[in-house]
Amino acid sequence: MATRVVWLLTLFTLCGWAGTILTAQTVLTLEEVASGFDKPLEVIHAGDERLFVVEQPGRIRILWPNGTVAAEPFLDITDRVNDNANERGLLGLAFHPQFADNGWFYVNYTGTGGHTVISRFSLSADSNEADAQSELILLQIDQPFANHNGGCLRFGPDGYLYIGMGDGGAGGDPLNAAQDPQSLLGKMLRIDVDGPTPYAIPSDNPFAQDSAGRDEIWALGLRNPWRFSFDQLSGDLWVADVGQNEWEEINFLPAGSMGGTNFGWRCYEGLATYNLSGCASPQAYTFPIHVYANSNAVGRSVTGGYVYRGQSMPALYGHYIFGDFVSGRIWALLYDPTSGTTQLNELLDFADYELSSFGQDVFGELYACGYSSGKVFRLVDQCASLSLSANVMPPSCPDTADGTIAIEVVGAQGTPSLMWSHGGVGALQESLPAGTYGVTLTDALGCMVVDSFVLQAPPIDTPSISVTGALLSVPDQYAAYQWLLDGHPIDGANAPQWEAQVSGSYSIEVHTDNGCIVRSEQVAIVLTNAQFLPEGIQHVQVVPNPFSEEVWLQIETSYALSTRVVVCDLQGRVVWQHTLQLNGRQDIPLSLAHLPKGVWQVYVCAGTTCWVGSVVKR
Repeated sequence: MATRVVWLLTLFTLCGWAGTILTAQTVLTLEEVASGFDKPLEVIHAGDERLFVVEQPGRIRILWPNGTVAAEPFLDITDRVNDNANERGLLGLAFHPQFADNGWFYVNYTGTGGHTVISRFSLSADSNEADAQSELILLQIDQPFANHNGGCLRFGPDGYLYIGMGDGGAGGDPLNAAQDPQSLLGKMLRIDVDGPTPYAIPSDNPFAQDSAGRDEIWALGLRNPWRFSFDQLSGDLWVADVGQNEWEEINFLPAGSMGGTNFGWRCYEGLATYNLSGCASPQAYTFPIHVYANSNAVGRSVTGGYVYRGQSMPALYGHYIFGDFVSGRIWALLYDPTSGTTQLNELLDFADYELSSFGQDVFGELYACGYSSGKVFRLVDQCASLSLSANVMPPSCPDTADGTIAIEVVGAQGTPSLMWSHGGVGALQESLPAGTYGVTLTDALGCMVVDSFVLQAPPIDTPSISVTGALLSVPDQYAAYQWLLDGHPIDGANAPQWEAQVSGSYSIEVHTDNGCIVRSEQVAIVLTNAQFLPEGIQHVQVVPNPFSEEVWLQIETSYALSTRVVVCDLQGRVVWQHTLQLNGRQDIPLSLAHLPKGVWQVYVCAGTTCWVGSVVKR
């Protein structure tokens, strides 16, 4: 690795301490892949792991995955390429979508007479060598000046070949070519290379059935589109157009857009008016989604790139990566077509190498060409290797604080720091109760990972107390028992059952097999003696107790007797009452299903004496 340029980018969405990776941060670097190229202008793949590097004088070289360059050029057409000016030469390359089957690829170069040539070449018998004599010229376009030749070729999602043409050069588009539909200059062209030789016109091209414009035109109003690309996921079209004096611009067309878009040059430069002579109203033009000032401080010549769809730089996924040839700055642009909003982040500075083009491999990873240095670089996220894992031991019981989290860090530069949401620091956190714990990991480069971990104690069922008269009981399945009266332990009450001796609120603490202590809810017990039964009543009981839906009053009298049954809450408010004529044993339904959960007092009165009991609704 000969060269590394580093800058810091932070792209984050942080919403509390929930989720796995809440904050993504990247430290972007340019790692040199290969050198020795002669004015490299493009890096492109052909559907396999090879990269093809376009050299301006007229050669295409193969760059192997291990970083070595093939000794012989894939294609050498220096004998027919004119590169006697800065913006002339072999400018663009596109492989046919079925290249693996038909061996066809397409180039854009400046011919010896200074005109643009769009040609098809074929492979030789050697898959790593093209047949330079197989050239089929598809299109030649006269160039009135030596600059603004465009040069980019791309196949769209529709299978058609798109060709980016500059306005023909000089300054200010003196021929007004970009707005002239009879000129192919200053346009995005679209042709069908799978039709009749040399090409066919797609039927939905805007002037295909209209003599007012050239059949090949797909879009108008471009000055010098220096690299355009289709988002490989969405099919959206991104066009970087070099400005005149004031503004550099990024244009966008969503997938499925109809042809005929007018990007506005020379009527407009960026969002600003330039030369409105003969121009329509602003509504006739599609304006850029992003512009930046043409200045030494920011940049003077935009270089278009790609929407990143690789895997090695997750923080950049879905961002359009582009830069500036003069200043060397590289940016990430995130665009929301629904709202029209953009978010721009500067990634790094490529100033020493002259950023002539970006490239993309078959895996969606990005590359950059250093024009003057003759080097090809790979964009690498140094933070992508940073990760953490944790060995989590939750608390042994719901009410204990004996949980631990032990963090292991992988891929950190220098000694990482870990800051916890509960105020802790360091890789080992001990004596933790149940809960959610967030951690922020930062290494020496500034790479950051935010993660969270949930410590959940093992679920333990709360014991449920059954009440039969004064007898309290819980299931016989625990290691130890302790009954409590009004929250205080009862001496000797250490069995699954306990006979209440006095009225009050009873609960129980049980010990589980793993040593956890769990306390039940309280139940209220109101005790009476047989001597307090009203005269004539021999037996009273409420069953079942506790109850959920149906509950009955079991009562037995010695003779015919009129009784009154009243149900109250613990504050003495009457919730149900009824007068009964009894003789002997009877089961009387109590209409209490509508009551909320809790403890209710039941009074059975005959004459001036009442029996008092309690019933639990659960």
